[in-house]
Amino acid sequence: MQETLTRAWARQATLRDAAARRAWLTRICVNHCISRRRHLGRLPRAFADPPRPPLDGWDLDTRGLDLDRACAALSARQRAALVPFYHHGHSIEESGELVPCAPGTVRSHLARALAALRKEMRDA
Repeated sequence: MQETLTRAWARQATLRDAAARRAWLTRICVNHCISRRRHLGRLPRAFADPPRPPLDGWDLDTRGLDLDRACAALSARQRAALVPFYHHGHSIEESGELVPCAPGTVRSHLARALAALRKEMRDA
């Protein structure tokens, strides 16, 4: 978040429509996350995120539930459409502005992503 605000501050002159400030900030954040993900993908596995510790006191059966792996199998466009719509609660039109693509294309990416996730989670 701090990096997003730093980048927004440096590029505030590029904001043409003050009403679109939320979408503009979200797009800066998405672009930063994509860049960071690419950077981390080039690092040796020794520098990757450490394994998560088990949740003590929780009796969870997570053997078949690997959502991170399932999401990684999606295309970049599918993930880009999925996150603003389901995680951030944006509308189809707002998600289209963030991706950027037409609302119909966002619907297509969402439908294909959900179908792929359902299949992947069923097969797990």
